[in-house]
Amino acid sequence: MNIDNSKKSQSGSYSNSSLEDQLRYLKSKSLISGYRARKYGYEGKRKNQFKCDFAISLPNGEEWILFSAASLTSDRLKTKQWDAENIKNIDQNIKKAFVICPDSTKSLNNIYRYREYIRSKQDISSVDDILLHSELVSLIENYALGSTLSGSKAAKKGLNFEDLLVEILENKQNFMLWKGNTLAAGFHYHIYSRIVEKLSLIPDTVSSFKASNEIPDLPTYTYKDGTTKKGGRAKTDVFLQVHFTDGSSKTYTFSCKSTTKSDVTVFQFPPKYCVDILDISESDTEELLNAYVKSGGPNNMPPDKAELLTKRLVPYMDEFNHWVLHGIEKDGSSALQRADYIITRYQKDSGECIYIETIDECIKAQYNWGNTHFGTAFKWTVTKKDSNGVCFPALRIRYK
Repeated sequence: MNIDNSKKSQSGSYSNSSLEDQLRYLKSKSLISGYRARKYGYEGKRKNQFKCDFAISLPNGEEWILFSAASLTSDRLKTKQWDAENIKNIDQNIKKAFVICPDSTKSLNNIYRYREYIRSKQDISSVDDILLHSELVSLIENYALGSTLSGSKAAKKGLNFEDLLVEILENKQNFMLWKGNTLAAGFHYHIYSRIVEKLSLIPDTVSSFKASNEIPDLPTYTYKDGTTKKGGRAKTDVFLQVHFTDGSSKTYTFSCKSTTKSDVTVFQFPPKYCVDILDISESDTEELLNAYVKSGGPNNMPPDKAELLTKRLVPYMDEFNHWVLHGIEKDGSSALQRADYIITRYQKDSGECIYIETIDECIKAQYNWGNTHFGTAFKWTVTKKDSNGVCFPALRIRYK
């Protein structure tokens, strides 16, 4: 085997392994029921004439076949078209066939061109689409949970994104690719590369990464009057511990959001908690916040009360904005529980956008985009009633 063929073989092996990483993640989230390599043949003929890299089973009983490709040429696509057509004829349970390529592939122009032929139906195709690894994950996630979410499904999607980020940050192929191994396929490498660039990390100075989303809840908070509030979730959803070649280490903390809407809730709080933890001296502030909740939203609050609430919050604005996104020592949180960065996955019809910002960058962007309330960096809404029939102010950030 010559060097070029050896490299192609190794690249293909990395790509197939990376695709299996995606499927392992999807199965762990119960978004697919199972996956396996499969070969097919017609009755009375050779039983392994046609093959796919993976056949996957969805929770609704549907089956799809996947063909892994480190790069894509017209000849390779024709081969997979032939296999897909015959496998579908042999097994009527196969509903869709996809060619799947790594996000780091150098064949992006070919992928975009060939899949446009398929999507616009300019070509007759037994392959239903050509996708990048990250697009496959999003497709299956949206197929299982829906593309427009609220309530428990939205929460599940957010938690899935936290798990996905941990997988991305700890993926060995991502580390190899970042370190200069051009044959490695990576695992959602477009997100990985954005994060390490944002953190200003240099490959030669890093020896390893360790990521986790196992963050303890905040401790119980004791109000000045002696009553208590149960500690909720910390601002940090995922942390990354970086070990450097000089023996030192550093921990980076991230708040993570996943949304299919142009805005996403980042915080909700009892009015009493806001006044107490920010040590707001004006005695009518809690009353004004409760009046806001009772009104049902900023557009329904009487203008004079809205103006007064803004006046009350303005002296505390910097601390308020950072409390909402970063957290605050006064709540008893540790440095690990306070987020220094916010990562948002915004999934829309035109594709997936990833935003990686420091807390200060996020605050500045919210002010620049406008539609904020009461002088804060946030769009205000009101939560639905909880199990005790109580509503809270809910603060949201926006994306374009």
